[in-house]
Amino acid sequence: TVNLLRGRTDIDCGCGGLSQAPTSLSWWVVARNGLLALLALLAWPEGGGAAARDLVWLDGVTFFGMSLALLGLYLAFNQLLASHLEMRKRSQS
Repeated sequence: TVNLLRGRTDIDCGCGGLSQAPTSLSWWVVARNGLLALLALLAWPEGGGAAARDLVWLDGVTFFGMSLALLGLYLAFNQLLASHLEMRKRSQS
């Protein structure tokens, strides 16, 4: 956010990984990271307010499936963000 407010958008955000082209900073990246932080805070467990129970195999399957789904959503949103920024660069040139 600080770099965007200073007008520095040519910095690679590092969210594309090694296999993708560099992705510059934008307000979409800030919004995505804010949403991820909010979701992490919402998932934070309360201090023992819920009743504890034994974990069963279905809990493991559910967690694994949820993790794969969230990873897929993250990668899809990252690809959409990279495509949007690339189209915007092409339209400005």
